[in-house]
Amino acid sequence: MTKEKTFEEKIKTLEEIVVELDKDDVTLEKSLELYQQGVQLAKDCGLILKNAEMKVEELHHLGEDESSDE
Repeated sequence: MTKEKTFEEKIKTLEEIVVELDKDDVTLEKSLELYQQGVQLAKDCGLILKNAEMKVEELHHLGEDESSDE
């Protein structure tokens, strides 16, 4: 079973895709394949960021609740 890439690994892969797409010798088929991979990675990264944001907000609210109890 393949281990899920981290957020940072996905961003690095996205950066590599951008570099590849900037090359003049990339075929149309390869460009479409890279673009599709990039779109999926961007969606994955967006979801990871959204989940992290929700977790931070949850922890922030927990901290506020605890400090108001004192």
